[in-house]
Amino acid sequence: MASQDLKNKFNWSELSLDLLCIVFSNLPLRTCWVCKTVCKSWRSGVDEYLSSTAHLNRPPLLMVPLRENDPDNSVRVFCPEDRTHA
Repeated sequence: MASQDLKNKFNWSELSLDLLCIVFSNLPLRTCWVCKTVCKSWRSGVDEYLSSTAHLNRPPLLMVPLRENDPDNSVRVFCPEDRTHA
């Protein structure tokens, strides 16, 4: 019941862009990309964060083709900072 009350009192999509950028700066880039699918304001927050220079000190993503001569150009993305792949 208490969690339902909190959900009704606070709308996560109304967080300010500044606050969203602070949150996203503490997340792996891969997670930031997932956050873009939550709602329009989070998408704007991720876009704002990525357009700033704050994320430039992170290691680059490595993209490797899944198969040679793939007509869809599918790739696997490796993120060195969290040592995972998508």
